[in-house]
Amino acid sequence: MIPLRATLPPQRFPLITYALIGTNIALFAYEITLAGHLQPFLFSYGWVPASFSQALTNGHVPALVPLLTSMFLHGSW
Repeated sequence: MIPLRATLPPQRFPLITYALIGTNIALFAYEITLAGHLQPFLFSYGWVPASFSQALTNGHVPALVPLLTSMFLHGSW
């Protein structure tokens, strides 16, 4: 069974965890405001495997920023 609580209380405040949750919520709220302009935003900041493979095929170094930013993008609820 998955433990619901720890036997030892945490020693520090989980700042990074709360920061990641806040970042996800903020970017999802931003995505909602984009409405009709969401697709170009997702193609710019989302991970598109075809773009990565095409860059490798052409001998270019693929952009790695979308690899990081795609972790914060959500398609819908």
